[in-house]
Amino acid sequence: MNDPSFESKRMMYEALRKEIDDFLKEIGTLVTTSILASGAAWGWIFVNQDKIPPAGKSLLFVPAVVVFLAGMRAHALREGTVRVAGHLARLERALGFDEQLGWHIRWENELPTSKFLGWRTVLPSLGTNPLAPGLYIFWFIILLLNLIPAILLYKS
Repeated sequence: MNDPSFESKRMMYEALRKEIDDFLKEIGTLVTTSILASGAAWGWIFVNQDKIPPAGKSLLFVPAVVVFLAGMRAHALREGTVRVAGHLARLERALGFDEQLGWHIRWENELPTSKFLGWRTVLPSLGTNPLAPGLYIFWFIILLLNLIPAILLYKS
């Protein structure tokens, strides 16, 4: 196993696995910070509601904008994860991994998928990661939870 080509592939393999881990950690950080940021913004809005002039009512949409932007970043990270995962699968084949040993087997076989919603037919890339539908549902719900009070308070 002193083959320099094998060693460089192994190092690339480790780097790609780390990159996927970093993407997933950043998505988790985005989830936490977007909830905390929108909660802090709503806290400020409710405490200072009487001080906000009618012209400043657009501030009510700041939490929703923050959540939307964080959700877009999470989507970009997820797309990056899918790209890196494809490269990692090719590298595993080049390293001679048994097809049943690849990390993608866990995503395809062990984690639950939504059979009720048929996510695998929505987008082909969603089939590579059953957690992806949950990610999009989460961001959509958080966005709605920030938009509904903003719209109701804006109209009042």
